[in-house]
Amino acid sequence: MNVTRSNVSLLYVILIIFLLACISISSFVASTNMEAELDSFVKETIPLSSVAENILGDMINQETGVRGFEVTHEEKYLEPYNQGKAQLVQDLEAIARYESHYPSLKSLMEGDIVPQIHKLQDYYESQIALVRGGKTDEVLSRVNSGRQLMDRFRQLHVKLRTEIDSIGTDVYSHAQKTGHYTRIIIAGGGAIAIIIGICCAFVFKRADRAETALRRSEETYRYMAESLEAQNEEIIAQQEEQEQTLEKLSQRE
Repeated sequence: MNVTRSNVSLLYVILIIFLLACISISSFVASTNMEAELDSFVKETIPLSSVAENILGDMINQETGVRGFEVTHEEKYLEPYNQGKAQLVQDLEAIARYESHYPSLKSLMEGDIVPQIHKLQDYYESQIALVRGGKTDEVLSRVNSGRQLMDRFRQLHVKLRTEIDSIGTDVYSHAQKTGHYTRIIIAGGGAIAIIIGICCAFVFKRADRAETALRRSEETYRYMAESLEAQNEEIIAQQEEQEQTLEKLSQRE
Protein backbone atom coordinates (compact mmCIF):
# COMPACT_ATOMS: atom_id res chain seq x y z
CA MET A 1 0.00 0.00 0.00
CA ASN A 2 1.38 3.42 -0.96
CA VAL A 3 1.56 5.89 1.94
CA THR A 4 1.53 9.51 0.79
CA ARG A 5 1.73 12.74 2.69
CA SER A 6 -1.93 13.47 2.01
CA ASN A 7 -2.93 10.12 3.50
CA VAL A 8 -0.80 10.73 6.58
CA SER A 9 -2.21 14.23 7.02
CA LEU A 10 -5.78 12.92 6.74
CA LEU A 11 -5.04 10.15 9.22
CA TYR A 12 -3.52 12.66 11.64
CA VAL A 13 -6.59 14.93 11.41
CA ILE A 14 -8.97 12.02 11.98
CA LEU A 15 -7.01 10.79 15.01
CA ILE A 16 -6.85 14.25 16.55
CA ILE A 17 -10.57 14.87 16.04
CA PHE A 18 -11.42 11.48 17.54
CA LEU A 19 -9.09 12.08 20.49
CA LEU A 20 -10.51 15.55 21.14
CA ALA A 21 -14.03 14.13 21.03
CA CYS A 22 -13.11 11.42 23.56
CA ILE A 23 -11.44 13.96 25.85
CA SER A 24 -14.42 16.30 25.62
CA ILE A 25 -16.92 13.55 26.41
CA SER A 26 -14.84 12.18 29.28
CA SER A 27 -14.27 15.63 30.73
CA PHE A 28 -17.97 16.45 30.45
CA VAL A 29 -18.94 13.24 32.26
CA ALA A 30 -16.33 13.75 34.97
CA SER A 31 -17.24 17.41 35.50
CA THR A 32 -20.92 16.48 35.64
CA ASN A 33 -20.19 13.90 38.34
CA MET A 34 -18.11 16.41 40.28
CA GLU A 35 -20.90 18.98 40.01
CA ALA A 36 -23.41 16.40 41.26
CA GLU A 37 -21.18 15.57 44.24
CA LEU A 38 -20.77 19.23 45.14
CA ASP A 39 -24.47 19.83 44.65
CA SER A 40 -25.18 16.93 46.99
CA PHE A 41 -22.78 18.43 49.52
CA VAL A 42 -24.54 21.80 49.36
CA LYS A 43 -28.12 20.53 49.22
CA GLU A 44 -27.88 17.65 51.66
CA THR A 45 -24.90 17.76 54.01
CA ILE A 46 -25.13 21.41 55.02
CA PRO A 47 -28.93 21.39 55.61
CA LEU A 48 -28.57 18.07 57.39
CA SER A 49 -26.11 19.59 59.85
CA SER A 50 -28.48 22.50 60.40
CA VAL A 51 -31.41 20.18 61.11
CA ALA A 52 -29.32 18.21 63.61
CA GLU A 53 -28.55 21.42 65.51
CA ASN A 54 -32.23 22.35 65.43
CA ILE A 55 -33.11 19.03 67.06
CA LEU A 56 -30.73 19.79 69.92
CA GLY A 57 -32.27 23.25 70.26
CA ASP A 58 -35.77 21.74 70.34
CA MET A 59 -34.82 19.42 73.20
CA ILE A 60 -33.14 22.26 75.12
CA ASN A 61 -36.29 24.37 74.76
CA GLN A 62 -38.37 21.51 76.14
CA GLU A 63 -35.97 21.05 79.05
CA THR A 64 -35.99 24.78 79.83
CA GLY A 65 -39.77 25.00 79.74
CA VAL A 66 -40.28 22.00 82.02
CA ARG A 67 -37.70 23.24 84.52
CA GLY A 68 -39.34 26.64 84.68
CA PHE A 69 -42.72 24.98 85.20
CA GLU A 70 -41.28 22.74 87.93
CA VAL A 71 -40.01 25.79 89.84
CA THR A 72 -42.87 28.25 89.35
CA HIS A 73 -45.88 25.97 88.67
CA GLU A 74 -47.01 28.60 86.16
CA GLU A 75 -48.31 27.40 82.78
CA LYS A 76 -46.74 30.28 80.88
CA TYR A 77 -43.32 28.74 81.41
CA LEU A 78 -44.40 25.75 79.34
CA GLU A 79 -44.46 27.87 76.19
CA PRO A 80 -40.83 26.99 75.20
CA TYR A 81 -41.66 23.34 75.89
CA ASN A 82 -44.69 23.40 73.59
CA GLN A 83 -42.80 25.27 70.86
CA GLY A 84 -39.83 22.90 71.06
CA LYS A 85 -42.12 19.86 70.97
CA ALA A 86 -43.96 21.11 67.88
CA GLN A 87 -40.78 22.11 66.09
CA LEU A 88 -39.15 18.77 66.93
CA VAL A 89 -41.78 16.92 64.88
CA GLN A 90 -40.90 18.99 61.80
CA ASP A 91 -37.16 18.59 62.30
CA LEU A 92 -37.43 14.81 62.72
CA GLU A 93 -39.45 14.64 59.51
CA ALA A 94 -36.80 16.74 57.76
CA ILE A 95 -33.92 14.54 58.85
CA ALA A 96 -35.89 11.39 57.98
CA ARG A 97 -35.81 12.43 54.30
CA TYR A 98 -32.05 12.00 54.30
CA GLU A 99 -32.02 8.62 56.02
CA SER A 100 -32.80 6.71 52.82
CA HIS A 101 -29.55 8.04 51.28
CA TYR A 102 -27.38 7.35 54.31
CA PRO A 103 -27.99 3.97 56.04
CA SER A 104 -25.58 4.76 58.88
CA LEU A 105 -27.55 7.90 59.69
CA LYS A 106 -30.79 5.94 59.66
CA SER A 107 -29.35 3.32 62.01
CA LEU A 108 -28.19 5.98 64.48
CA MET A 109 -31.48 7.84 64.40
CA GLU A 110 -33.75 4.80 64.72
CA GLY A 111 -31.52 2.89 67.14
CA ASP A 112 -30.38 5.66 69.51
CA ILE A 113 -31.55 9.23 68.92
CA VAL A 114 -35.31 8.76 68.47
CA PRO A 115 -35.70 6.26 71.36
CA GLN A 116 -33.83 8.67 73.65
CA ILE A 117 -36.07 11.52 72.55
CA HIS A 118 -39.13 9.43 73.39
CA LYS A 119 -37.70 8.71 76.85
CA LEU A 120 -37.14 12.41 77.47
CA GLN A 121 -40.59 13.37 76.27
CA ASP A 122 -42.18 10.71 78.45
CA TYR A 123 -40.21 12.09 81.37
CA TYR A 124 -41.27 15.68 80.62
CA GLU A 125 -44.92 14.70 80.31
CA SER A 126 -44.81 12.80 83.61
CA GLN A 127 -43.14 15.75 85.36
CA ILE A 128 -45.78 18.14 84.05
CA ALA A 129 -48.51 15.80 85.23
CA LEU A 130 -46.91 15.53 88.68
CA VAL A 131 -46.58 19.31 89.02
CA ARG A 132 -50.18 19.80 88.03
CA GLY A 133 -51.13 17.12 90.56
CA GLY A 134 -49.28 18.94 93.31
CA LYS A 135 -46.72 16.18 93.89
CA THR A 136 -43.77 18.51 94.35
CA ASP A 137 -41.64 16.11 96.39
CA GLU A 138 -41.86 13.41 93.71
CA VAL A 139 -41.07 15.99 91.04
CA LEU A 140 -37.88 17.04 92.86
CA SER A 141 -36.82 13.45 93.45
CA ARG A 142 -36.94 12.76 89.70
CA VAL A 143 -34.93 15.81 88.60
CA ASN A 144 -31.64 13.90 88.54
CA SER A 145 -33.18 11.26 86.29
CA GLY A 146 -34.14 13.98 83.83
CA ARG A 147 -30.62 15.38 83.83
CA GLN A 148 -29.17 11.97 83.16
CA LEU A 149 -31.55 11.45 80.26
CA MET A 150 -30.61 14.84 78.81
CA ASP A 151 -26.88 14.18 79.28
CA ARG A 152 -27.31 10.89 77.44
CA PHE A 153 -29.12 12.71 74.63
CA ARG A 154 -26.28 15.22 74.36
CA GLN A 155 -23.79 12.36 74.03
CA LEU A 156 -25.87 10.80 71.29
CA HIS A 157 -26.16 14.18 69.59
CA VAL A 158 -22.37 14.38 69.48
CA LYS A 159 -22.39 11.04 67.67
CA LEU A 160 -24.99 12.43 65.29
CA ARG A 161 -22.87 15.46 64.48
CA THR A 162 -19.83 13.22 64.01
CA GLU A 163 -21.79 11.05 61.59
CA ILE A 164 -22.97 14.08 59.62
CA ASP A 165 -19.40 15.42 59.48
CA SER A 166 -18.29 12.02 58.18
CA ILE A 167 -20.97 12.15 55.49
CA GLY A 168 -19.85 15.63 54.46
CA THR A 169 -16.22 14.53 54.37
CA ASP A 170 -17.09 11.56 52.15
CA VAL A 171 -19.09 13.70 49.73
CA TYR A 172 -16.34 16.30 49.54
CA SER A 173 -13.72 13.58 49.09
CA HIS A 174 -15.69 12.09 46.21
CA ALA A 175 -15.93 15.51 44.58
CA GLN A 176 -12.16 15.97 44.92
CA LYS A 177 -11.50 12.54 43.44
CA THR A 178 -13.79 13.32 40.52
CA GLY A 179 -11.92 16.57 39.91
CA HIS A 180 -8.62 14.67 40.11
CA TYR A 181 -9.85 12.14 37.55
CA THR A 182 -10.94 14.98 35.29
CA ARG A 183 -7.46 16.49 35.37
CA ILE A 184 -5.91 13.08 34.70
CA ILE A 185 -8.19 12.57 31.69
CA ILE A 186 -7.31 15.97 30.25
CA ALA A 187 -3.59 15.56 30.89
CA GLY A 188 -3.60 12.01 29.53
CA GLY A 189 -5.48 13.07 26.43
CA GLY A 190 -3.01 15.89 25.83
CA ALA A 191 -0.07 13.50 26.23
CA ILE A 192 -1.65 11.03 23.81
CA ALA A 193 -2.24 13.83 21.31
CA ILE A 194 1.43 14.82 21.52
CA ILE A 195 2.53 11.20 21.05
CA ILE A 196 0.22 10.81 18.05
CA GLY A 197 1.59 14.04 16.61
CA ILE A 198 5.19 12.82 17.00
CA CYS A 199 4.34 9.45 15.44
CA CYS A 200 2.52 11.10 12.55
CA ALA A 201 5.45 13.47 11.98
CA PHE A 202 7.79 10.46 11.89
CA VAL A 203 5.53 8.60 9.48
CA PHE A 204 5.11 11.74 7.40
CA LYS A 205 8.89 12.10 7.12
CA ARG A 206 9.29 8.48 6.09
CA ALA A 207 6.46 8.79 3.59
CA ASP A 208 8.12 11.88 2.12
CA ARG A 209 11.37 9.96 1.72
CA ALA A 210 9.56 7.02 0.14
CA GLU A 211 7.72 9.33 -2.24
CA THR A 212 10.99 11.04 -3.24
CA ALA A 213 12.65 7.64 -3.82
CA LEU A 214 9.65 6.54 -5.85
CA ARG A 215 9.85 9.60 -8.08
CA ARG A 216 13.55 8.93 -8.63
CA SER A 217 12.84 5.31 -9.51
CA GLU A 218 10.12 6.38 -11.92
CA GLU A 219 12.52 8.79 -13.62
CA THR A 220 15.19 6.05 -13.84
CA TYR A 221 12.69 3.58 -15.29
CA ARG A 222 11.47 6.19 -17.75
CA TYR A 223 15.01 6.92 -18.90
CA MET A 224 15.74 3.20 -19.26
CA ALA A 225 12.52 2.69 -21.20
CA GLU A 226 13.35 5.56 -23.54
CA SER A 227 16.86 4.15 -24.03
CA LEU A 228 15.51 0.70 -24.80
CA GLU A 229 13.00 2.15 -27.21
CA ALA A 230 15.75 4.07 -29.02
CA GLN A 231 17.87 0.91 -29.18
CA ASN A 232 14.92 -1.06 -30.55
CA GLU A 233 14.37 1.55 -33.25
CA GLU A 234 18.05 1.44 -34.17
CA ILE A 235 18.01 -2.37 -34.30
CA ILE A 236 14.88 -2.29 -36.46
CA ALA A 237 16.55 0.21 -38.82
CA GLN A 238 19.63 -2.02 -39.04
CA GLN A 239 17.46 -5.04 -39.76
CA GLU A 240 15.66 -3.17 -42.51
CA GLU A 241 18.98 -2.07 -43.99
CA GLN A 242 20.30 -5.66 -43.86
CA GLU A 243 17.14 -6.92 -45.55
CA GLN A 244 17.53 -4.36 -48.33
CA THR A 245 21.20 -5.34 -48.78
CA LEU A 246 20.32 -9.02 -48.97
CA GLU A 247 17.58 -8.28 -51.46
CA LYS A 248 20.03 -6.38 -53.70
CA LEU A 249 22.56 -9.24 -53.48
CA SER A 250 19.88 -11.70 -54.45
CA GLN A 251 18.92 -9.64 -57.49
CA ARG A 252 22.59 -9.45 -58.65
CA GLU A 253 22.99 -13.20 -58.39
